Amino acid sequence: MSAKTVNARKGDARRSARKGNADKAWRRLGMRQVRRSLDQRDAGCLRVTWGEVQRTVIRNPCTSLNRRLFAIADRRGNTALVSVAWARFRDSGDRRRFQRVIDVYGTGDIKPLAASKLGLAGIRFTGRYYHSIPRKARLTVAEAEAVKGTFSPEVLDGFAEIAAELPSPPNSRRRR
Repeated sequence: MSAKTVNARKGDARRSARKGNADKAWRRLGMRQVRRSLDQRDAGCLRVTWGEVQRTVIRNPCTSLNRRLFAIADRRGNTALVSVAWARFRDSGDRRRFQRVIDVYGTGDIKPLAASKLGLAGIRFTGRYYHSIPRKARLTVAEAEAVKGTFSPEVLDGFAEIAAELPSPPNSRRRR
């Protein structure tokens, strides 16, 4: 898959993702989900963060965290993992303070769900292919990594950008 293809299809994929249809978003990019996605909900962020990101969470705790992990592949068998986390804070000020730290490469991260549960052990997220989207008191953070085969950095960035558009799972939505 080329960066040109992803860029040409990104608008349609983004619209599908915003509507909550991850499968359709991946298909619009020429990808398909190859393993059932994993989901997990946590009461807070402290135990699943590290580095400066964790120190920021101590000062500005999140009120809930949902994480999801997707395994997607193209027709040639090139496979990528995409991690999405929805962190909700007390208010947009706490979210902004958290975002200022997590958006800087090398400051720590939210630990993705274990890829081994999808039969893909040994995959480490580097944080290089990353995108975040703030929405009031919530921050959506998405990362992508190649698992098998190769994807250009632009394609992996595109996967993270599309995944960050996904709405938080219904069980965590609250008006703020």
